[in-house]
Amino acid sequence: MFKENNKFEKFESKIWLSSPTMHGPEIEYVKEAYETNWMSTVGKNINEVERMACEYIGCKYAVALSAGTASLHLAMKLAGIEAYGMPKVGHGALEGKKVFCSDMTFDATVNPVVYEGGEPVFIDTEYDTWNMDPVALEKAFEIYPDTKVVVVAHLYGTPGKVDELNAIIKKHGAKTVSVNADTCTLSELIAYQQKLNAEVIADTKLAEIIREIRTVKSQEQIDKIIKAQRIAEKGFAHMLDFIRVGRTEKEIQLELDYYMLKNGAEALSFDTIALSGSNTSLPHGVPSDKKVESGEFVLMDFGATYDGWHSDMTRTVCVGKPSDKMKSVYETVLTAQLSALDAVKAGMSGKALDKIARDIITEAGYGDNFGHSLGHGVGVEIHESPYASPSREDILPENSIVTVEPGIYLPC
Repeated sequence: MFKENNKFEKFESKIWLSSPTMHGPEIEYVKEAYETNWMSTVGKNINEVERMACEYIGCKYAVALSAGTASLHLAMKLAGIEAYGMPKVGHGALEGKKVFCSDMTFDATVNPVVYEGGEPVFIDTEYDTWNMDPVALEKAFEIYPDTKVVVVAHLYGTPGKVDELNAIIKKHGAKTVSVNADTCTLSELIAYQQKLNAEVIADTKLAEIIREIRTVKSQEQIDKIIKAQRIAEKGFAHMLDFIRVGRTEKEIQLELDYYMLKNGAEALSFDTIALSGSNTSLPHGVPSDKKVESGEFVLMDFGATYDGWHSDMTRTVCVGKPSDKMKSVYETVLTAQLSALDAVKAGMSGKALDKIARDIITEAGYGDNFGHSLGHGVGVEIHESPYASPSREDILPENSIVTVEPGIYLPC
């Protein structure tokens, strides 16, 4: 606080610049930050990661940064300094130098090259892994023999022909900066770093591009997902005769899994959920030894994979006679689902689709009991873009696939 005597003095009481409270959608924003990997831990956990990385690799220092892109920029600067020496003040570490980059890459790979004054030279992709072609890299060194920095982008976590690339790079005395997508684990990064004897950088930009491409399916891909779904549907039909009073949740899970695997599924899309009675209030519960009783709901969430493509479906049945309240809740969920299925179309947002089903459930008095998003995309992963969620403005493109899974979960 500035006083008339031209001196700064402490405030007599604390002034809150931002009140530590959360309201309504703010909690959803925090959840979305977690779900989309935009939240980072800080503090002693970061320090411990740095310490463990140093201990494992055998280096003196390690720095944990806020993003893979930041790591890439730092690595590019260090690679330029190591290859060409310390630049003058105001000049980039790669100024006037050519840098070899994968041609199937993303802007985060190339931007730091340009920021440091370098000139990217794109190397063709080989067919086997869709990564940098060792033959093309060798040819590039023949054309530009003075190049000392190579940036290898491992497409969607799939490493290229590392041994061949590394042999060529070492032959020509270049420095390697290797970039992996966000699917690469810390242990894989460390393994690549040890094998390549170079900086190995994780970055999510390429994965974001791949996710966008995968959102739109070809007809062949759609047909495979339909086949996976048909296997799951046959499994559900089989379970209608299997489920009865006295069956345990685990028995239901195992029977459904066995039937799908026996009848065309190459694998399960995820661990099958089979719950009964009060356990159905848990959206992601784990099957137990609880036995099914008369008058109870049985909830099954399951899927099959066919040729690498996933399906996902949730079904709820009643064993015996349901109560009036059970009928009412079931009809509300069914109405919400059918309304969303009737309304969904290319060009609408995931938020708009979610709202259609959510409004119906909310108007019935159960809005607080629908605690998850309406749906998500399926494909080579069980959860992928696009998403139908209150927080997602993403547009649902033509030939994308999204699940429609409203629910009401009542504590017993």
